[in-house]
Amino acid sequence: MEERLLIDGDAAADNARWSPSPSPSSSPEPDFDTFDCFESHSLVRRLEIRSRTPTFFKHRALLRWLLISLVSFTMALVALCVWALSHSLQRYRFAAVDRLIRQGFVVAPIAVQCTMAAAFVGVASALVAYVEPMAAGSGIPQVKCILNGLKVPRVVRVKTLLVKAIGVSLSVAAGLPLGIEGPMIHCGAVCGAAVSQGRSAVAGIDTSCTKYNGEFRNDKEKREFVSAGAAAGVANAFGAPIGGVLFALEEGSSFWNQKLTWRTFFCSMMSYFFLALFTSAVSDDRHWGKLSDSSMFTFGDFTSNGQNVFSYSAYELPLFIGMGAVGGLAGAAFNECNRRLTVWRQAHVRSPARRIAECTATAAVFALVAFVACLAVRPACVGIGREHEQYARQLVQFYCAHGQFSPRASILLVPFDSAVKLLFHTSVTFDTADLVVVFLVVFVAACWCYGMAIPSGLFIPCLLAGACFGRLVGQVVHENAALPTVDPGTYSLIGAAAVLGGMARMTISLTVILIEATGDIQYGLPIMATLMTARWVGGYFNEGLYDIQIHLNGWQFLDFDPPPVAQYLLAADIMSPDPVSFREVETVGRVVDVLRSCSHNGFPVVGPDGDGAFRGLIPRKHLTVLLQHRQYGDAPLLRDQDMEQSYPRYPSIEDVTISDSERDLEMDLRPYMDPAPYVCQQISPVSTVFRLYRTMGLRHIPVVTPTNHVAGMITRKDLTHIIFRRQLRELVEDQQQQEHLDRHDDVTQYEFVRSFLRRHSQAGL
Repeated sequence: MEERLLIDGDAAADNARWSPSPSPSSSPEPDFDTFDCFESHSLVRRLEIRSRTPTFFKHRALLRWLLISLVSFTMALVALCVWALSHSLQRYRFAAVDRLIRQGFVVAPIAVQCTMAAAFVGVASALVAYVEPMAAGSGIPQVKCILNGLKVPRVVRVKTLLVKAIGVSLSVAAGLPLGIEGPMIHCGAVCGAAVSQGRSAVAGIDTSCTKYNGEFRNDKEKREFVSAGAAAGVANAFGAPIGGVLFALEEGSSFWNQKLTWRTFFCSMMSYFFLALFTSAVSDDRHWGKLSDSSMFTFGDFTSNGQNVFSYSAYELPLFIGMGAVGGLAGAAFNECNRRLTVWRQAHVRSPARRIAECTATAAVFALVAFVACLAVRPACVGIGREHEQYARQLVQFYCAHGQFSPRASILLVPFDSAVKLLFHTSVTFDTADLVVVFLVVFVAACWCYGMAIPSGLFIPCLLAGACFGRLVGQVVHENAALPTVDPGTYSLIGAAAVLGGMARMTISLTVILIEATGDIQYGLPIMATLMTARWVGGYFNEGLYDIQIHLNGWQFLDFDPPPVAQYLLAADIMSPDPVSFREVETVGRVVDVLRSCSHNGFPVVGPDGDGAFRGLIPRKHLTVLLQHRQYGDAPLLRDQDMEQSYPRYPSIEDVTISDSERDLEMDLRPYMDPAPYVCQQISPVSTVFRLYRTMGLRHIPVVTPTNHVAGMITRKDLTHIIFRRQLRELVEDQQQQEHLDRHDDVTQYEFVRSFLRRHSQAGL
């Protein structure tokens, strides 16, 4: 009984940490397909590999680097188009509103502001609702799932890229508290997948350059190119190529190697270069070939009290850590509120019409609130002095006299990336009411907007809200500490990192991204301390926002480590027992009947009748290809590249027609099955199985007995925390009925081990 209480107690604690609150979409989880990144060792595959010459491998390596360069070029071109379109629409909207303000109108500017915002967002939401719903949001949760090995439908289609790019441009131009950084990561992932595969069903394009004997048209290569493209998206968004590599590594990629690191870094570097080259030609204040400040959003040059030197004192580090704790609390509150909003949307805002109506109304309301907030409490206008010359073009005169500007309007009624720079660098002292109002408006609006049917990112709004918080703290410290080393701009940067880290819970990659964006390594220590504190404090209450979204959508994401509840389970506890299997030489009729009667994607191959020993594994896709090519009877051997020619849309069993005379013919599966897949024993710890499945990019793990007979199969759905908890509850119920198991000769090894662990758990075994 003590053991039962121990297990129940740990399970309860585990539930609180690993399970999101119930939602309409979190139970039961949908069964998504998984990337098959493990290379088969079938006989036909070995023949294909042995037929290759050294020249083949050189040409393949050269083509891979060329494709990576093409990914970087394509991503830079997409980023340039998004940047140009969003800025052009923003300038048009600002000019129309400012013209009416200069004429002294009050109601007319508000009407134009709301109308244009609603129109831009209405078009963006219509594209998402009716053309490609998967383009909504930032796309980072979907990209994390793909890097994790999960096939989320329609995420990396060219149509998704087009809707994403156009939609995020319109959403940002509407003035909503959204950013383009998250969508750029998604766009980069699509570019990586599209270029590596060289085909598009939407555009009707199918090139031959990426076929190359099927070397690039497979799950493994596709996922690696997605990693490179996502890193390029980060590099373009923040000017952080190293941060892009670390993002792809930290945020979900379950399989990594040294060569992938080189390719990902090369893709980030080249995309950063191409975007710098493009922007140097189209920017107003640059010349062709000048490559400085080449990202879509930079923090600008930091100074400390007017000097090009950064300094901070040791006593300020505890203040930075305290700001990180506050940022963690704010991030946890943000994530919980957004989770509740997502649950509400999943239940009530489901139809395309309702989704469009929500987006349009939200855009109009936010435009109204932002404008009225600048009018409601009019602080004294600030004169534009020499210290403001660098950012004079970003200051908004609003209803102030000539030569003056409104600090609140200069934050709320301008592009939010410009507002962040203003808080980072200007020496003006902002009114406390301005900072509090902007923080509340941006924080609440960003929480509401994320999850609507528009492409949107959260990096910029979180940076802006955090910059307001940090600026407020910095000004208070500066006024009361009376020390010349206190720089409000530095505190603004730390506050931005705190709120963003509290929301996203990223540490290493976000640290490098922020350091690269600032261009000063001396900011490393306070940023690292702030982000770690924000992660610890926020993680005490809930998970990061992207992980919450993954759980709410029912995507079977596998974390780096198995949940603690896995320590109580063995492979036999979670496997799907009695799997459907084929003999090495099977009749065509049985193969067809089995494929039509079930939807399994992998089948164990066993020895002939009377033996039944496990001999190998064959995927469903290969069986359908063999049937389509009539690979039975005396048919010649099918080449491996012919089997993979249909990737990724292999023939369906419904497309295969077999005559009655062919049903009795025999199909030899031995040349096409994998005779050496990864397997596990019934008594293998689930933690070991979990790490094997995740790190090796597997799709199936056969579970065998000590006599090498197939006992079951383990797939991704069997390795989720929901399955773990369910199986643990069943074991606890079984324990209540049976406290021990007699050691008879017919007891299986698994039953003995399970009974032994049950009886001796208090001894630490």
